[in-house]
Amino acid sequence: MKLNFVEDNIIIIAPQNWHFALLKEFRTQIPFGNVKFFTKEELLNRIYGAYDNKAIIYLINKYNYNYEMATTILRFLPFSIPNINEKINRLWQIKNELIDAKLLHVDEFIKILFKQKSVYAYGYGACDVELKKIAKDLNITINYVDFSYGKYLPIVHVKKDINKEIFHVFNLISHLLMEGIKQSDIILIANANDYQNKINQMCDQFNWPKLWPVRSSYLTLPKVIAALKDIEENGMDDFLMANNFTNDSTIKEVCEIIKTNDIISINSNEQRLDFLKSILRKTYLSEDQKTNIMILENIPFIEKNKYYFILGFNQGNYPFIKKDDDYLLNSEKEILNYLTSFNMNHVTKNNIISFLYSAKHLYITFPLSKNGEKVYPSSLISELNLEIEESEENEIYSEKEAQRYYGELLDYERKFNYNNPLIDIYKQNYKIPYLKYDNRFNGLSNYKYSPTRNYSYSKIKSFFECQFRYYLIHILHLEEYEETFSQKVGLLFHNILSEAYNVNFNFDSEYQKKIQNYEFNVGERLILERKKDELKFLCKLLKEHQQSMNFRGAFYENSFQTKLNNEVIVNGQIDKIIITFDEHKEYYSIVDYKTGSETFDKKMLPYGFSMQLPTYALLVKNNANFIRKELIGFYIQKVTIDEIGVPLNEFESFFRKHFYLMGLSTSDLEKIKTFDYSYANSLYIKSYSVNSENVLSHFAKVATSIDFDNIIETTKKNYLLADQKIKDGEFIINPKSFDNNRDSTCKYCNFKDICNVTFNDYVHINTKDEGEQ
Repeated sequence: MKLNFVEDNIIIIAPQNWHFALLKEFRTQIPFGNVKFFTKEELLNRIYGAYDNKAIIYLINKYNYNYEMATTILRFLPFSIPNINEKINRLWQIKNELIDAKLLHVDEFIKILFKQKSVYAYGYGACDVELKKIAKDLNITINYVDFSYGKYLPIVHVKKDINKEIFHVFNLISHLLMEGIKQSDIILIANANDYQNKINQMCDQFNWPKLWPVRSSYLTLPKVIAALKDIEENGMDDFLMANNFTNDSTIKEVCEIIKTNDIISINSNEQRLDFLKSILRKTYLSEDQKTNIMILENIPFIEKNKYYFILGFNQGNYPFIKKDDDYLLNSEKEILNYLTSFNMNHVTKNNIISFLYSAKHLYITFPLSKNGEKVYPSSLISELNLEIEESEENEIYSEKEAQRYYGELLDYERKFNYNNPLIDIYKQNYKIPYLKYDNRFNGLSNYKYSPTRNYSYSKIKSFFECQFRYYLIHILHLEEYEETFSQKVGLLFHNILSEAYNVNFNFDSEYQKKIQNYEFNVGERLILERKKDELKFLCKLLKEHQQSMNFRGAFYENSFQTKLNNEVIVNGQIDKIIITFDEHKEYYSIVDYKTGSETFDKKMLPYGFSMQLPTYALLVKNNANFIRKELIGFYIQKVTIDEIGVPLNEFESFFRKHFYLMGLSTSDLEKIKTFDYSYANSLYIKSYSVNSENVLSHFAKVATSIDFDNIIETTKKNYLLADQKIKDGEFIINPKSFDNNRDSTCKYCNFKDICNVTFNDYVHINTKDEGEQ
C-alpha cells in the first residue's frame, strides 16, 4: 500500500494496530503536520452513542438478557430504524429507551472535529458500507486508500507439526540476529490460542526471554473460582459483606470489580454471576514482554524495513471466514447498511493478499498437524500459486534443540534402521543420555487432601492396580467417561434382573419396555437379540433358585455407605442381597451381576485385588438392617455368555454351566441349605457338593464365619492403607504383574504414553503355590 501524504491537517480512519506505523510514515513525509487517528468502531460510538456497563445492566434487568446477548444488541443499535421487522423494531425501541434514559452518549462535537479536514481510510476497503454511512451522516468525503498489490511473491514453508514449525521460525530469526538485524525489526504474526504456550516453550530451548506476555484471565485463579462458588451459593450481597475488610488482594480486586461496575444493581444473583464472569474473563494478569521482538495476532500495516513471520498459514486462519450467524442476518444487515459476512470476508482476504504481495521481508509457515489432528494449508496458497518448500535445517542455533534433534535421529536409526549421515557429526559434538531417562514419578510432597474422603471399589481398585494411574484418573481427572456397548448392555440387564422376582414378571413385555430407555444401533440390536435368550434363561433360573431356598426377601440395586473412621467413607451399590432363614436366625447372601469376566480369588485379597465382593460384605456388615443377620456367601453371577454357539441338544446344561454362582460359600451345610436345597450337588453354586459321607468336595470354595470376618477386616485394612498413601501423595508408577504375566494391570490402561513404564517399575506378585502351574 503506497502512501503519499501531501496535506498537513488530516484525519485517518484505520484499524487500531495500524495507527503507530501510519503515524511514523506520516512524520517522515510531513514532520510537523497535524494528524488525528480514529478506528471505525470508535466513530460508530461517538456518532451514534457510546455505552458503558450501565446500559448493559439496563438490558439485563429489563429484558432478562445475559451479558453476551446484551452486548450483541448494543453492537447493532447505531443504524437501527423502525418498521422493518420485529427484530429490527426491537433494536430501534431499545435504542430510543437508552437515549431517553441517558445511557447512550453521543459526541455533539464530532462534526466540528471533521470540519474542513481531509479524511483518509486505510485497511477497510472502498466497499465498507458502514464507513459510507458515517461519511453521509457527518457530511464528509472519505478518501479510501484501497488495497494495492506489490511485486513480491513469498515462499511458504511446510513443517510436520507446530513444534517443528516454531523451531524453524526461531532458527530463521536467530540467523537474522546473527546477520545484524535488530530485534525491534522482527514481527511474528500468530494465533494466541494455538501458539502462545508453544512459542514460550521454544524460548526456553533457545535461552530467550518469553516473546509473548503470559496472559492469565482472573477467571482461572483458584481464589476467584472459590469466590464465584461462594457467590453462587450465598449471593453477592453476603459475599461483599463477608469480604468488606479482606486483606486478600485477589478478593479485593473481585469486590472492586463488583462495586465499580455496579453489578449489585442486577436483579438476579444468576445474572450478576454471569456479568461478573464476563468481566473477569476479560481481566488479565500479565507478565511484561521482555524483548523487542513483537508478536501480533492480526495483519499489521506494512513497514518496509520490518521482517515478518506468519505462522499457522492454514485453512480457516487465512483467510478467516466469517459465517452468516450473527444476531442480524446478512439480508437484515444490507437493509441497515452494516457490513455483511460476505463484505467482511472480502476485506479480510484482500487485506491478506495485499500484505503477502507487498511485504519485502516475509516468511510464511504452516504445519500439517495441530494438537495431533491433521490440518490443511490455506486455500490462498493454490489460489495465488505460491511455492511450497519443505527443507531440513542446515544450521541449528539452539544447543538444547540440537540435542533433541540428535535424539530424534537416534530414534529413526533404532526404530527404522535409517542411518542419517548427520548422526556421526552430532556424535562428535554431543553426549546425550539417550534412553537413560528417569520415568519415575515420586509423588506429591504437599498434596492437599480433603478432610473426608469417599472411596468406591472401582476407585480403590485403580489405586492398587497402579498408584500413578489413580493419580491421573482421580486427582488430575484425565480419563473421560465414555459409555460403551458392554456398559449399556450391563445396565439394561441389571434393570430387568431387578424385576425378575416379581410375582407378575413377564420377561418379553419387561424386555420391550426397558430396551426403549437405551440407544442401540442396528448392529448392536442384532447382538442383543442373540443375548436376549441368555437373559431369558437366567431370569427363569433365578426364579427356580428362589423356589429352592428358604426365601425371606431380597434387596435389589441398593446403595450402602460405611465409615471406616472419622475421615474415610466407603460407598457401593449392590445388585442383589438375598435373605434366607432357618429356625435359629436369618442369613444373607450377596450377588453381583457381571457382563465381564471378573472372578473372586481369595489369594489376591492381601495385595488389594479381588475386593469387590469383600467390599460389599464390609458395607452390609455395618448396616443396621443386617446387624443380626449372618453372611453365608458372596458371589459373582455372569449375565452374558462369552462363547458363540449353543449346542442344541445341551441347551439347558450349557446355560446352567455359565450361570453358576462363583465366589465363596459358608462351610456350614445347615446354613447353606437355607440358600440352596440342592447343595449336595448344587445346581446353582459352582463346585459346591458333598460326598456320600456328607463331606464337602475338595473343589468347593468355602469359608467359616471367622474366615468371612477376616476377609472383611483385610478389606478394611486395604482401604485404610491406600488412603494413607493417598494422603501422603504417594502416587508412584507401580503396575502389578501376576504370576509372570507382565501386562496384567497395564493391558487396558490409557496412560502408557504418559508414564513410559519400564520392566523395573512392575511389582511382581506370585499367587500360585510352589509347583503350581
